[in-house]
Amino acid sequence: MTADPQLPGRLLGLLAVDEGPRGSRLEALRAGPVRLSGPALNEALARVEQVSALGIGAVETSGMPASRLRALARYGVEAKAQSLRRLAEPRRTATLVATVEVLSVAAVDDALDLFDALMASKVLGPSKRAAVAARLETLPELEKASAVLARVGRELVCLLEEAGEQVDVARVWARLEKVAARDQITQYADTVGALIPDASGLEGAMRVQVARRYRTVTPFLGLLATVLPLRATVIGQPVLDALAGLEALRGRRQLHKDDVTEALVPAAWRAAVFGRDGVEVDREAWVLCVLEQLRVCLRRRDVFATPSIRWGDPRAPSCSTVNSGSRYVIGR
Repeated sequence: MTADPQLPGRLLGLLAVDEGPRGSRLEALRAGPVRLSGPALNEALARVEQVSALGIGAVETSGMPASRLRALARYGVEAKAQSLRRLAEPRRTATLVATVEVLSVAAVDDALDLFDALMASKVLGPSKRAAVAARLETLPELEKASAVLARVGRELVCLLEEAGEQVDVARVWARLEKVAARDQITQYADTVGALIPDASGLEGAMRVQVARRYRTVTPFLGLLATVLPLRATVIGQPVLDALAGLEALRGRRQLHKDDVTEALVPAAWRAAVFGRDGVEVDREAWVLCVLEQLRVCLRRRDVFATPSIRWGDPRAPSCSTVNSGSRYVIGR
């Protein structure tokens, strides 16, 4: 099954009971995430890293019947550590190899499930609600300024029609100041200009709010790009490349356009990422922009995980044999 002489020892270490926790290391790896938070996702990614460090991916199991692998894995994911320790070799190693292979898939799926749910519930959802609330708060001020400017506009149109080609500026201002004082007209024009959203509208305002949730994602940024076995299509590869570069930006305060992939910034994100000058880049907005693009690509399978059941390559053969009564999918 394997040419690695150290593998049986590493796997046997899974059955040891640490001094702190009451269960074995294997039982700890069986436990998936139970909370929806950045630290919980970091723990889920650490679980992926721990399973991957066992080196099961290099084990050749193609020579074993699939039914035998399923039986070994079914026993391994449910049996207690004491029962697995009592197994004779080579059955114990074979059982643990099949078990860890299943756990590696479960760990990746659990981490990506949590990432998707975290982005939806803790980042995108609250940001949209905050953008709508902020828009509603400015509505009375916008309505007041717009009402005055609408009357000014109507009066101005009438004056221009009456004047023909010759416009008496003093007369125009005299008529307009019957609607509102000159400084008020200027002030209301500035107010409307500031409160009216740009072309991205509510979507753009929402992304500005998303950028403020940078602290939600900082706990797992370090592991997200390094431990997940992510692959991509041609469309998704730029997103993976951008994801790989996020960790290097954590210590930098200022970014420029050359530091980011401008093509990955949708119209709704441009105001948040590039600001008003269009030169300086908001680092936190760029990070959240990449993470949102990653979530979109994962859902479209332009980015996928290998191995994975729920987030795998849709073109690859799927794992469809499920262990009844267990949350783990058995088989390949």
